[in-house]
Amino acid sequence: MQNFSFHNPTKIIFGKDSIEKLGREASKQGKRALVLIGMGSVKKNGIYDSALAALHAAEVETVTLEGVKANPILSKVREGIEVVRKENLDMVVAVGGGSVIDSAKAIAAGANYDGDVWDFFIGKAKVRSAKPVLTVLTLAATASEMNGAGVVTNEATQEKFSFGSPYTYPVASIMDPTYTFSVNKEHSAYGGVDSITHLLEPYFNNENPNSALQDGITESLIRTIMQATEAVLHDPNNYDARATIMWS
Repeated sequence: MQNFSFHNPTKIIFGKDSIEKLGREASKQGKRALVLIGMGSVKKNGIYDSALAALHAAEVETVTLEGVKANPILSKVREGIEVVRKENLDMVVAVGGGSVIDSAKAIAAGANYDGDVWDFFIGKAKVRSAKPVLTVLTLAATASEMNGAGVVTNEATQEKFSFGSPYTYPVASIMDPTYTFSVNKEHSAYGGVDSITHLLEPYFNNENPNSALQDGITESLIRTIMQATEAVLHDPNNYDARATIMWS
């Protein structure tokens, strides 16, 4: 078995109606939040309104920035950093899938850095601090809601790079499987494939063949995701299948 360090400080709040606890968790981090969303689907399905209601009930003021694309771009991250600084915001609340959450992490780190946030992606600088990040997950695929990494594309150079830091782990993540009911069949399948791909990367790149526990967990997760995704394709409102995919 290889040497490793395991670090996961993210508090997971899992289950139906868990959004009600968002305000309590956010209020521990400050009184003013940037709410980051994608292209508008969370407004149509009511998740955005539920998140705002929970935050406002806990007396957390909000400023919303929308428009994060499926493959997040650097210019939107830079825009978010400017909003956080201008509005003197204490935290970033990401309501969406992996792209929104990845962007939130970059914004949170960049807001505390004097240079350009792209420095983190090209190895020019390391993250020394970040605004707290909280997430409300709406698409199960990348596990960005419980890790410290993010991927962003620099449109000017056409470079798609990642960064990661212990400072950018979400402090709390709301994971309500019902929030994925509205995900269509195609994107539900894409999410399953994305999850499996992330599992296969370390599975086939492990330098030590004596990793029976890790291999067994990976194989079980892949089988579980395949079975649960098949169930969701037949019944998009299958709570247990959606919950299984989200936690897997």
